[in-house]
Amino acid sequence: MVDFSDCVAELEGWTPGKAVILAGAGTSFCSGGEHQTINSILTRGGLMCGYMQDATSHLFNLPLVSVAAIAGHALGGGAELATACDFRIMKQAAKIGFVQVRLNLTTGWGGGTRLVKLIGRTKALSLLTSGRVLDAETALKIGFVDAIVDNDGDIVDHAKDWLSRNVISEKETTAVVKQVVVAADNMSEKEAYDLERELFSNLFGSPSHIEAKNAASKFKK
Repeated sequence: MVDFSDCVAELEGWTPGKAVILAGAGTSFCSGGEHQTINSILTRGGLMCGYMQDATSHLFNLPLVSVAAIAGHALGGGAELATACDFRIMKQAAKIGFVQVRLNLTTGWGGGTRLVKLIGRTKALSLLTSGRVLDAETALKIGFVDAIVDNDGDIVDHAKDWLSRNVISEKETTAVVKQVVVAADNMSEKEAYDLERELFSNLFGSPSHIEAKNAASKFKK
């Protein structure tokens, strides 16, 4: 958890690119809490939740497009980590589930709150109370994931390919677009409108805007 938080903090100042891919090692995305570790912090659940809510919120609000690349099981805390990314792609054989209820727990890292915003109250309540583990097709059908990829190949390569087709903006523009989206999620409507106007004004007529506009005009001709 500390390594994860440190990595997110480093990404907040990372400028060479426009996207980040969150993937697990080997064939698993994240299978949830390790029992020995969990047993050692049973009296400090609130501290753990606060720490991870902060880390996942920073990931969610990064000035980068984030993709959870799910190659295997994403269970419990692993499913919560997936909600902290902007997009989710799954291999056909992958599984994802909020299984906390099977241990008489609820989500604690902000995943429940983000899930409601992502798929709606009724579907989120169903997943959280049933502890159901979803296959890729079901996760796509309910709008929890954005794409299913072949089981063959590296999930990170699949994610890079998906990003190249779906995020066409330059990195500076991508960061600004992400600011608009984050503002809409966290600010009042007026504050979000004000920021969106300011950001648009900064880009409108800029060298990059004019260059792209001229290139588009030439392409049409």
